[in-house]
Amino acid sequence: MVTDDHIHQYQEDGYCLVPGLLPTDLMESVGHRVLEIANDLPDWSERRFQVLDPAFRQSDRGKP
Repeated sequence: MVTDDHIHQYQEDGYCLVPGLLPTDLMESVGHRVLEIANDLPDWSERRFQVLDPAFRQSDRGKP
Protein backbone atom coordinates (compact mmCIF):
# COMPACT_ATOMS: atom_id res chain seq x y z
CA MET A 1 0.00 0.00 0.00
CA VAL A 2 2.85 2.41 0.81
CA THR A 3 5.04 3.00 -2.24
CA ASP A 4 8.54 4.36 -2.77
CA ASP A 5 6.88 7.57 -3.99
CA HIS A 6 5.09 7.93 -0.64
CA ILE A 7 8.34 7.45 1.23
CA HIS A 8 10.12 9.95 -0.99
CA GLN A 9 7.36 12.54 -0.50
CA TYR A 10 7.49 12.00 3.26
CA GLN A 11 11.26 12.50 3.29
CA GLU A 12 10.99 15.63 1.15
CA ASP A 13 7.86 17.27 2.55
CA GLY A 14 7.42 15.72 5.99
CA TYR A 15 4.04 14.19 5.09
CA CYS A 16 2.35 12.02 2.49
CA LEU A 17 -1.18 10.92 1.71
CA VAL A 18 -1.84 7.21 1.39
CA PRO A 19 -5.45 6.78 0.23
CA GLY A 20 -7.25 3.94 1.97
CA LEU A 21 -4.59 3.49 4.67
CA LEU A 22 -7.10 3.95 7.50
CA PRO A 23 -10.70 2.71 7.42
CA THR A 24 -13.29 5.40 6.67
CA ASP A 25 -15.35 4.60 9.78
CA LEU A 26 -12.31 5.11 12.00
CA MET A 27 -11.50 8.43 10.34
CA GLU A 28 -15.10 9.57 10.81
CA SER A 29 -14.92 8.99 14.57
CA VAL A 30 -11.55 10.74 14.73
CA GLY A 31 -13.02 13.69 12.84
CA HIS A 32 -15.87 13.98 15.34
CA ARG A 33 -13.43 13.94 18.25
CA VAL A 34 -11.24 16.62 16.64
CA LEU A 35 -14.30 18.84 16.23
CA GLU A 36 -15.25 18.28 19.88
CA ILE A 37 -11.80 19.38 20.97
CA ALA A 38 -11.72 22.34 18.56
CA ASN A 39 -15.11 23.58 19.77
CA ASP A 40 -14.09 23.46 23.45
CA LEU A 41 -10.52 24.75 23.55
CA PRO A 42 -8.86 24.85 26.97
CA ASP A 43 -7.65 28.17 28.36
CA TRP A 44 -3.91 27.42 28.11
CA SER A 45 -1.26 30.11 28.10
CA GLU A 46 0.88 30.49 25.00
CA ARG A 47 3.95 29.51 27.05
CA ARG A 48 2.58 25.99 27.17
CA PHE A 49 3.44 25.38 23.50
CA GLN A 50 6.71 25.18 21.65
CA VAL A 51 6.90 26.82 18.25
CA LEU A 52 9.51 25.27 15.97
CA ASP A 53 11.75 27.76 14.21
CA PRO A 54 11.72 26.93 10.46
CA ALA A 55 15.29 28.25 10.23
CA PHE A 56 16.35 25.14 12.17
CA ARG A 57 13.61 22.63 11.26
CA GLN A 58 13.76 21.94 7.54
CA SER A 59 13.23 19.09 5.13
CA ASP A 60 16.05 17.55 3.15
CA ARG A 61 15.33 20.12 0.40
CA GLY A 62 15.80 22.99 2.84
CA LYS A 63 12.11 23.86 3.10
CA PRO A 64 10.37 24.45 6.45
